[in-house]
Amino acid sequence: MRCMSAVALATPALALLSGCASASSPNTGLLSSTTMAPPAWVRIRNDASDARAVYVSSFYQGTILGFSPANDRNRPPRCSLSSSYPNDIASDPQGNLIVPEGGPLTVVVYAGSPTCGPEIGSFSDPYGYPTDAASRNAATGIIYIGNFEARNQLYGDVAVCSLSGGCTTRLANVAIGGALIGVAVDRRGGVYASGQTAQSGEGASLVYWPNGKGTGREMTAFKNASPGGLDIDATGNILALDPVAPALWVYSGCPSTCAAHGPFPLKGTAEFGKVNEQNSIFEAADYPLGQVDVYAYHGTAGIAYKYSYNSGMNVAGEFKGIARSPAAH
Repeated sequence: MRCMSAVALATPALALLSGCASASSPNTGLLSSTTMAPPAWVRIRNDASDARAVYVSSFYQGTILGFSPANDRNRPPRCSLSSSYPNDIASDPQGNLIVPEGGPLTVVVYAGSPTCGPEIGSFSDPYGYPTDAASRNAATGIIYIGNFEARNQLYGDVAVCSLSGGCTTRLANVAIGGALIGVAVDRRGGVYASGQTAQSGEGASLVYWPNGKGTGREMTAFKNASPGGLDIDATGNILALDPVAPALWVYSGCPSTCAAHGPFPLKGTAEFGKVNEQNSIFEAADYPLGQVDVYAYHGTAGIAYKYSYNSGMNVAGEFKGIARSPAAH
């Protein structure tokens, strides 16, 4: 079943695409009393000798859990961030954590070291409803924010922002005529975004903006049946989730000669997933089951399921966003 929100930006709880949740859904999670509270770190565990981490975000509970990077023993989270309607989250190669918040329409950046580090800064998103992010250096550089819906529009766009200057412009393309789901930035500064081709929710498209500028161009090799989250591995391959399938596609040679590899079936349904910096592990937020599914990653040869973990993720249908810190590229 495909679901598409066409509601105003003032109703962030309905901005989930494939979860199809409603604003009346029960909010009975770990931090339900602080769902709309200002972001603040609450330390659960401080065993952060390893600064690497995996962060998983829960939309309705308003929390982000930080886990050890290898968790085959299902260990509890190291720490928890209280947030306001976070959908997907991201990290940069330095390990800084980027949290788009759907409630106040703001973006918060946290230091990457030590794990569960302090807030560096934040800014408002004047262009739309922030649901994803990508940056090569979130502390001092450009942060690209994927807007599920542009302000007063039913299509999505990408806000071009920074901590020092806020959001100054946006990227849009007619190939994304509906909701924008995922955003990623490559080593050359090129920006990719995945979204629906129409407001009806049918179809998927991938658009590329060289150097993060201009009107962009559609990647015609895109074979996803539905748009999902994006990531870029250490060799420059584009990873694109297809939540309706559910599957992962890997695209090599982009943007010049994109070649599609897949689809590689997932264990469960995931809208967002990230690869590790060693290019060996891919983790997907399996939101219907309330767990993280971990796969061996083999680039254009696909993925192989290894194990899942869910400690502290006590509500199915909640945890949708995920970030590997530091990012792979």
